[in-house]
This record gives sequence, structure tokens and C-alpha cells, in this order.
Amino acid sequence: MKYLEIDVSDVVDLAHGLAKNLSHDKAVTMMRRTFWEAGQHVPKVLRDVVPQDYEVTKGWVSKHVGAPHMGGSLGEVSVVVPLKGARGSIGGTFPASGGYHRQTRGTQVHMKDGTVRNRKAYWRDARVKATILKGQSSQLPATMDHQGGNPPFMAGGVGFTRTTKKRLPIAHVVGLSLPQMPLNQSEKKARKEIEEYTMKRLIHNFEFLLSR
Repeated sequence: MKYLEIDVSDVVDLAHGLAKNLSHDKAVTMMRRTFWEAGQHVPKVLRDVVPQDYEVTKGWVSKHVGAPHMGGSLGEVSVVVPLKGARGSIGGTFPASGGYHRQTRGTQVHMKDGTVRNRKAYWRDARVKATILKGQSSQLPATMDHQGGNPPFMAGGVGFTRTTKKRLPIAHVVGLSLPQMPLNQSEKKARKEIEEYTMKRLIHNFEFLLSR
């Protein structure tokens, strides 16, 4: 489990100024309500942003976002959203194609009796391609060194590799996990949207509590 921490220091600075116009209890309510609403909004942001950069569905993203946790006090309120670390499978989560291509080539074999026979030699080439980043297809390594050192192959549209030199066992070939996405390619977009939403909710909650 990893965590996406939301840095909203600008929101906190504004909140300190607004809090001067409220009672202590209302100021605490304003902060806690704002951060709670922001935390509840994070899954929607990730569902919208991550599929813009990665070949994943909104449903897959939703499955890997946990419930937000809130803590702290006035001026130190924070919200933390847990992201599950399961890696997406090649051919399952991430589109993939290719695999073992069996190719043939005619050869001539000279027999001891002087005759010549035509035979076919067979070989296989591992060429599995996967699309993890949006619109960018890349070829997987010839061998999966971290999973047994054997080539990847496709079976039923899903990428696998043998974890030993024997036929079994086999394991899914995996790509990135959700925690690596908003902390990598999608980080700027996710943070920007979360921070803007938090600021809007702060102003809304301040105006509401001030009118009470």
C-alpha cells in the first residue's frame, strides 16, 4: 500500500485568514469539512486523469483507490488516500499482442547413403508488445529476468512467463501498479485538479458558515 499525499499549503494559508472571521469551532468545522470533501473527490479525479495517460479503464482505477483518511487539527489538517499496489497484467489490464511466433525454414539434410532429404527447421521468437502509456506500444524484454529468466508468451490474450525451465508453473507478466501512475505520469494533473477543488470547497464552506 502506498499513499498519495495532497499538498494544499495554499489552501491552509487562505484558511488561516478566513478563520479570523469565524469562531474557533466554526473554523475547525470549515477545515475538516473542506478536507473531507476533497478526500472524497480524489477517486473521481484519479478515475478521470489516470486513463488519460495510461491504457487502463476507469473501473480498474476505482478498484485500487481506498477510502480517504483524515487527521490533524486546525492548520495541520491532512487527508491521505491509500492506493493499492497490485500491478496490472499484460494482456489483461494493459492491451498486448504478439507472443511466440513459430516460423519454418526449409533445409537439406545429407544422409549417409548419399541421398538428400528436405526437412523443416523450427524456431520461435518472443515478440510480445504491450501498451501501458497511452498510445505508446513497446516490446517486452526477450526474457523476464525478475520472473524466472524465460521469455514472455501470450495465452488466451494474456501475457505469461514460465518461472522455471519446466512447462509449469507459469505467472502473469505484469506492468505498472496504480500507485506508480498518479505519482508519475499523471501526478501534475491529479494534484492540480485536487488543489483547485479543495480551494473551491474551502471558499464555499467559509461563506456557508459565515452566514450561519
